[in-house]
Amino acid sequence: MKTFRVATVQYNCSEPDQKLNTIMLADHMSEGIFIAEFNLDEIRKYRNKEMMGNTFRKVKAYKDLLSEIVEEPFIRE
Repeated sequence: MKTFRVATVQYNCSEPDQKLNTIMLADHMSEGIFIAEFNLDEIRKYRNKEMMGNTFRKVKAYKDLLSEIVEEPFIRE
């Protein structure tokens, strides 16, 4: 059986030393959509205090995803 693991780390900005490590497990037969809610204000606060801050943000990588320009073959009338 093939398995994979996705580990996410949650930080509590009001208690900087507190880390919550959440792990989800799934096998290769399972299907599903996993929805997560993110508190963007808390993430921004964390980035302001954390050593690496926004160092690895790649804003240009999202430019095409955020564009409202529609090109063939996706043009609809």
